[in-house]
Amino acid sequence: MIEPFGSKDMESPKYVSYVITSKCVANCEICLTPTNDLKGLEDLSTSDAKKVIDKIAESGAEMISFAGREPFRRRDIWELIEYVKNKQLGLNIESTSVTLTEKSIEQLLDLEVDWLSMTADTLDRSLALRMRRPYVSRDHLEMLCDKFAQRKKSHLKVSSVVSRYTLNEMERVGHCLRRCPPEVWKLRQFTIRGDGSTDSVRTRYDVPTIIFQNLYSMLKSQFPEIYITCSEKDDYTGALIMITPKGEVILPYGKDNVFVGHIITDDLQLRAIWTNRFSEENKKRHMANYHKSYIVPIHPKC
Repeated sequence: MIEPFGSKDMESPKYVSYVITSKCVANCEICLTPTNDLKGLEDLSTSDAKKVIDKIAESGAEMISFAGREPFRRRDIWELIEYVKNKQLGLNIESTSVTLTEKSIEQLLDLEVDWLSMTADTLDRSLALRMRRPYVSRDHLEMLCDKFAQRKKSHLKVSSVVSRYTLNEMERVGHCLRRCPPEVWKLRQFTIRGDGSTDSVRTRYDVPTIIFQNLYSMLKSQFPEIYITCSEKDDYTGALIMITPKGEVILPYGKDNVFVGHIITDDLQLRAIWTNRFSEENKKRHMANYHKSYIVPIHPKC
């Protein structure tokens, strides 16, 4: 059950996901990024990336999410961060966090980046390597939690992908987070999208929804001091505008992506896409995702 929103709430998207680079620090076989350009050769230039940001601002969105593979692999990332902040847009950065030093974290905090959404699926290095996932150590995770806890205008979200591999890892991550909890700990059910849609990957990673829901309930009970939310595998289906590293606008639909066009060369208007391509139900799902990721949960189940 999705809580009702007023018509004014749904006049424009709350956030847009801009995958600003194909470069990464890992090679996850469950990567959701719709690109095979691992060297970032097709990434937009700085000037074109700013045009994309302008388009997102014009859409009426409250927040832009810099996604990736790994946003901090872009050489101009700090220039783009400042550009977004000067636009007075909210900014979320989806990052593995493994390239972030204490100095760069302080720089992020000084720029008052609204959210850092970092990955932490396991604290076991060997398991992370087996999954080809980025490895975040306990020390690094605790350092990030400590740093963000000292600032009021920047928030930390820890995202953990729950799969067959990581089901038993979540409790360990929770014990680490409870010492100095982040603003949000988000559990994400393994999603069948991108490379994760192949039969072999799906068989090894997929977790039944009932098991995921039971894990969520158990962790909520075990770690009441941590603000925990979750997203199930279909929560983002048809409920997100995504812009690829080379500027293509797509709408993710499970195993498939709906291609809309190129945001710059086709002069796409994101608000028109939102109005004309999103059903009322998908708009509500989009709003729900925004609220439980960056504001507050709007319904008690998840």
